[in-house]
Amino acid sequence: MAERESWHLNKGVPISLILALVIQAAAIVGTYYQMQSDIEHNGKSIEKLEVRVDTMRDESAKRDVQLGRIEANQRAIKATLDRVDRRLEEVSR
Repeated sequence: MAERESWHLNKGVPISLILALVIQAAAIVGTYYQMQSDIEHNGKSIEKLEVRVDTMRDESAKRDVQLGRIEANQRAIKATLDRVDRRLEEVSR
């Protein structure tokens, strides 16, 4: 069986290569944490928007009810005006 050699760094490897690998690793780690921060920020923004959408939905439902009441009142007023108009026509004959 072959003897196991211990790992070692050859003196022919330039220090700039080692430095570049360290900088690249640091950039990858930094990018990861920046992405995590952005994801967390987006999650909070989505939660805020969901609350706003729910509030707007509730307000819209209230306005729909109010609009229904206005339309019902308008129909009642129109019916009253139609009766008044018919009576005026009967009286003017």
